[in-house]
Amino acid sequence: MVKAFKKLHGGDLSKVDMFVGRMMETTPSGPGELFTQTLIDQFTRIRDGDRFWFENEDNGLFSEEERKALMNFTLSYVMQNITGKKMNDDLELQDDVFTVSQDGACSLKMFFNESDLEKCHKPKKYNFFKGSEIPYIIIWTCLGLLPFCKSL
Repeated sequence: MVKAFKKLHGGDLSKVDMFVGRMMETTPSGPGELFTQTLIDQFTRIRDGDRFWFENEDNGLFSEEERKALMNFTLSYVMQNITGKKMNDDLELQDDVFTVSQDGACSLKMFFNESDLEKCHKPKKYNFFKGSEIPYIIIWTCLGLLPFCKSL
């Protein structure tokens, strides 16, 4: 693949687009070094640029104790409080909601099947031009006559 990229870019890999290069270095185990650094940089900038971010001490929104308490919140904790359900109730919510556990409370009991989807409707077609033919003709006629008006 590297040989093909060198040939495509005249032997100079520095001409490879950064987005393409990031995607090319991504492996099944995760993003490569460039992609990882880009993600870290972007999320750091988003966090540091957010004046309401809970770790921002200058905004005065949270005390030190409240910031420490917020550091212990997880997405599963937030979801439990919003839904009013607790772990392993009928919600079957695991601690780490970002991964799928085959043997945990959230094991895959059924694989998603296309037959479970409701049928798609054909998209509607709209004619945005219908009913505006006369104004369209008038506008383009006026625009076409503008050069002649300057000479008067």
